[in-house]
Amino acid sequence: MVWPGPIHEHLDRLVDAAVEDGEAEGLSRTELVAALIYAAPTSGADLRGLLERYRRARAGDLLPTQGKLVVLHGHGPGRR
Repeated sequence: MVWPGPIHEHLDRLVDAAVEDGEAEGLSRTELVAALIYAAPTSGADLRGLLERYRRARAGDLLPTQGKLVVLHGHGPGRR
């Protein structure tokens, strides 16, 4: 899947957080996304609320900033 850079970066940080808290080093981004989808609400109203929140979000809501700049780590193409 292709998604905006800040979402991509946030997913990397979520994987890192799980590993730092004891999850196996081999945790893949795919497995984490699958777990998040598994745990997602199934109510249409709840899903609409998530979508509205996402659509209003700014990159700085997820990632650290330096002044007014969002900090992203560069990645080459391919799997992580």
